[in-house]
Amino acid sequence: MSRRLGWGAVLVVLAACVGQPSGRRPSSPPAAPAPPPPAAAPPTGPTPPAAPNREAQKTRFGPYARVDLGPWRKPIELYRLGSELVVDTGGGLFFTRNGVLVNDPKLQRELPAFYGVTGLAGSFPDDAWVSAIVGTASSGEGTIFRLASHWKRHGKPLPEGWTYVGLADLGEGRRVALAVNYQHGPYIQGPYFHHISGKATKLPSLTAVKPPVVGCTTRIQPASFVGFPSGRLVVYGALCETDEPAVEVFEPGATPSTITVIDSFKGAPCAKSGTDCGRGDPLVEVTSESDIWLVQTDRIVRFDGKTWKPVQPPATKQPIVALSASGDDVWLVAAKGDQEVGELWHRSGSAPWTREVLPPLPHASDHNHGATDVVATEKAVWVAADQHVLRRDYAGEVTEIAARISE
Repeated sequence: MSRRLGWGAVLVVLAACVGQPSGRRPSSPPAAPAPPPPAAAPPTGPTPPAAPNREAQKTRFGPYARVDLGPWRKPIELYRLGSELVVDTGGGLFFTRNGVLVNDPKLQRELPAFYGVTGLAGSFPDDAWVSAIVGTASSGEGTIFRLASHWKRHGKPLPEGWTYVGLADLGEGRRVALAVNYQHGPYIQGPYFHHISGKATKLPSLTAVKPPVVGCTTRIQPASFVGFPSGRLVVYGALCETDEPAVEVFEPGATPSTITVIDSFKGAPCAKSGTDCGRGDPLVEVTSESDIWLVQTDRIVRFDGKTWKPVQPPATKQPIVALSASGDDVWLVAAKGDQEVGELWHRSGSAPWTREVLPPLPHASDHNHGATDVVATEKAVWVAADQHVLRRDYAGEVTEIAARISE
């Protein structure tokens, strides 16, 4: 039986700032009025349409509100779980509840510091699941945590060097993760789908390599994985035989699976297997089973339910480290870690990409990394920037944003 959590007394830490969302500079002083133009001759053709009433048009996005969460031992990372936001600080997990960031130490008492989140499923706070690497990237253990009265380990962790590259909710309480061995040298056992919760059902196997290849047991070397209640499973990685970027799709009740090479990803940096390009490479963003975004360094493709089609990226020289979509709006962050200031880009529908201007941040002169992550939900877009989280509402109004800490 699920339990709804009570937050108790809270301490609210709030900082709000209003920037210039459009990025425009203040206008110059008005010039002297010009003499009136000569009267125009009466029109002889069709009457032109009236100009749109700009004053009556409401802006789609409001200014930014900011909450300061630092200092933490690593950059803040953002994830979406259902309609809510998850914030990974490296020292705990914040969640949003009705648009408010909440951190309850009672929930964290059995949650160790971990290297990074690798998957989320369920809903907060009733039935949240997280897969994470406990330890370091090279010697950590893939571990599943479940939120009940507080975060608890679920089942046994994977052996050292093994991790999960995705956690999927297949409906009716069934959850599946994809386990991968990242230790160097020939794999003793290849990647496999791991039953996590719910009724155990037969799970497919990734296509084996034939003839055998040293260091590979399956054709796809997985880098990410998503699954759906229909039973469809999608795995992205590099082909063992050729190092080509490819997707293996398992349709419900259908055998064998289908493997499709992503031609537009060929030649992209970090597309080869075994290449460590840091967090967020590659990226998978899912809005529905027939709308999946896939990013590899500086390339983007979108799945429409039938085919993978290239999407023109914004005009940036930095690699894409985050992408999030909600409705017709797509947001992404391009950044090179500490080398350059991270850029936030936005596109609505088929309109061109535009670079967003973030409001000034405290201590920006000391360590201004700019945007580092972004997540779009149904009501707002959330941006991580240094040790801060920014929220911008779609409704064009600023609502309260706070970090709540239970006593």
